[in-house]
Amino acid sequence: MPRRLLLATLLMCACEGKIGDILHPGSGGGAGGIGGNAGMNVTTDPTDPSPCTSTLTIGSAPLRRLSHLEYGYSLTDVLANSTLTPVVQTQQATLVPDPISLGFKNNASFLQVSTVLAQQYMDAAEQVSIAAVADLTKLLPCNPTGNEQACADQFITTFGRKMYRRALTPDEVTAYQTVYANARNAGFDFSTGIQWVVFTFLQAPGFLYRAELDSPGDPAIRALKPEELAARLSYLIWQSVPDDALNQAVADGKLATKADLAAQAQRMLDDPKAQRTFDFFAQWLNLDALSNFSRDATVYPNLDPKLPQLFRDEVQHYVQGVVFDGDSKISTLLTASYTFVNSELATHYGLSGVSGTGWQKASWSSRRGGLFMLGGVLGTRDKATRTSIVRRGVLMRTQVMCQVVPAPPPNVPPLGPVDQTISQADRLAQHRTNAACAGCHNMIDPLGSPFEGIDAVGRDRTVDETGHPVITAGAVTNLSDKLDGPVSDGVDLFGKFAQSDVVPNCFATQLYRFSNGRQEEDADACSRWQLRQRFRDSGGNIKDYLVGLTQTDDFSNRPVSLP
Repeated sequence: MPRRLLLATLLMCACEGKIGDILHPGSGGGAGGIGGNAGMNVTTDPTDPSPCTSTLTIGSAPLRRLSHLEYGYSLTDVLANSTLTPVVQTQQATLVPDPISLGFKNNASFLQVSTVLAQQYMDAAEQVSIAAVADLTKLLPCNPTGNEQACADQFITTFGRKMYRRALTPDEVTAYQTVYANARNAGFDFSTGIQWVVFTFLQAPGFLYRAELDSPGDPAIRALKPEELAARLSYLIWQSVPDDALNQAVADGKLATKADLAAQAQRMLDDPKAQRTFDFFAQWLNLDALSNFSRDATVYPNLDPKLPQLFRDEVQHYVQGVVFDGDSKISTLLTASYTFVNSELATHYGLSGVSGTGWQKASWSSRRGGLFMLGGVLGTRDKATRTSIVRRGVLMRTQVMCQVVPAPPPNVPPLGPVDQTISQADRLAQHRTNAACAGCHNMIDPLGSPFEGIDAVGRDRTVDETGHPVITAGAVTNLSDKLDGPVSDGVDLFGKFAQSDVVPNCFATQLYRFSNGRQEEDADACSRWQLRQRFRDSGGNIKDYLVGLTQTDDFSNRPVSLP
């Protein structure tokens, strides 16, 4: 279609500056950075010596394409029209899935734009722009009656400010004015001219990428500009564009210090949009796997067909209840003796005293508790006919402890038919007598067995799928000299996890990766050390950790990279 080709060509005019490759740290220190390596107020832990020096070191700050979640949230917030939210969500769902790296969908190194995705962006832009101009009174900052050109110009600057997360340059304003003029010169009305402008904005690199452009003469490490800090803040906590209050703070010069950043972060965490942080938990726990949740009807008859969605909702309400409505402590997240259910899920679990469709806090009636003993979290690792001790153990070792489980060696013999006369735990015990298998399975099986009291659909049990008594005894290794040893069940296991440094530090690492859109680097050592200390000093407060991310040198500075 000629109009689509014309607008696609004009996109190239809408981004000023060169989009480079992934940026890498400069060497040495640099003038102008906010703070310094020793700037965060923390208490020193002698068992975790500080790597900080007088030289400012900053990890890479790669060019980041918006993940599809960020794309959807950004358009929803910019358009600020509830009737458009379903349109945005529908178009977001058409985009080819973001690749997963380290368990997350926002790793900058992998968020490329393929030819297929570019076409999908164009299709989505067309549908969203058509819907957006259906009610111009909710889109425009002005009344076009009497002076349509002036209103179009005002719309371009105000809408562009939101989409680009900064003020448009004069050349960018001119480019969008040309888009509008081309529509009018082709005989289209004012509304269609605005649609062309919106259509172009939705595909512009300035919107789709979070670019922090360096200039000749910048030091090797430079402090971020206030508008860049505002964008980092808003995408850290809301996965979306800055709001009016944050933009006003930029205009008033009140985003210049770490205290300013902390104050804004605290304000933003109190906003309902902060609940989008659940996306971190959903990806960390691989809750998308619930969309493929399937169980053998012979082994697990009469399951509620809505069970996968109920499981996902349970996790979301649990995270909300602990992190935002509760004490926000990592220990509570891992060990709380309650969950959140409605009547349907309560009936499935066998919990009494719960009625209605509303979600409510309910205590477990058994030895059970914490995020990783929720039905949906364990269930994503299980099989159609049984639990999987191995997969549950891998979950503990990799996602909870951040330790590597080696791939199986090439010489593992075939397992042969499954012996149904003994329990899964006993079969695995026999398996571990094979020297080729013992190395890996000694790491993972004892961490999966403690959950055998919970079946593959999240219900308490005392016998397994084949009628054998469940064995919940297990063991912890590579946690600490003090805490390594046998455990009786999942509650005992997570009681040890909550006392360790390994598990809270692993959580902090996972959240650091998600927040930065990349893997940790050697140059991050000081910032990450400061965050670990702050997390420990706060008693493992997750909301405080999010504020702490804004206080690091990595957050306020970037290594300069020029073509």
